Amino acid sequence: MTGEIEAFLQQWLTIADTDQPISVSFAQQAHARGVDLRQAYYAIVVKHPQIRIPTTHIQLTFSLDTEHRIYILRQFEDATLVTQYFPAPNQIGIGSSHFDLSGTIKEALQALCFTAPNTFNHQATFQMTQQFEPLRNSGLANEYLVTIINNLGSGQDELNLLNTFWVFTLTNHNIAKTAAIMHVHRKTVGYRLKRLATITQHNPQNVIENIDLLAAYVTWRTQKLGLLLAKVASISKHMLPRDTRVTEI
Repeated sequence: MTGEIEAFLQQWLTIADTDQPISVSFAQQAHARGVDLRQAYYAIVVKHPQIRIPTTHIQLTFSLDTEHRIYILRQFEDATLVTQYFPAPNQIGIGSSHFDLSGTIKEALQALCFTAPNTFNHQATFQMTQQFEPLRNSGLANEYLVTIINNLGSGQDELNLLNTFWVFTLTNHNIAKTAAIMHVHRKTVGYRLKRLATITQHNPQNVIENIDLLAAYVTWRTQKLGLLLAKVASISKHMLPRDTRVTEI
């Protein structure tokens, strides 16, 4: 049954991704699996470090690859139906409700990029991260600053600086709230922000310099988004009939 459900979801994704009309046969398959195509659904993507993942009792699920599993919920279903099974270090991205299955999966993958394998930042929603989409597409990111942040992200102590900067940004530059979320002292937050300023020569507590840092941070965080989206697109291409594919010359 699992293989049949995965095939059904992949076919559904292909229909959404290529804007194909829904056939009578597919509508019958959907009805048989309790899927109401007149309702909106949303995707949850889980990046799991475990080889074996827990059973969630969610039927509408399939694997994107060996690390990422996608769950599809109805718009009125609570995300905790899935998220309760995946505490940190699992990472979770949640899309918004769509009639377009492809759209919500892509949103969930984008949200996933902004998560980290820790207790305070292992889950993100598209609603939370979409505000940074214009910045990601703005071309403002300084390549040298992106390189510095990329290097910082490779070490645990330095990664703490970036995690602190991110929470500091999400709390609208509130040190007290940042400390509470991260379960550290306010002085620790202040120290990390100052150290980040020393390393990058950009002060996160300065509004203008914070934007430069944020542009570089968002670019670094989403650097693998294109690869993930390509995997989603490959499912659609794989499911298409042979005679609809373009033959390379």
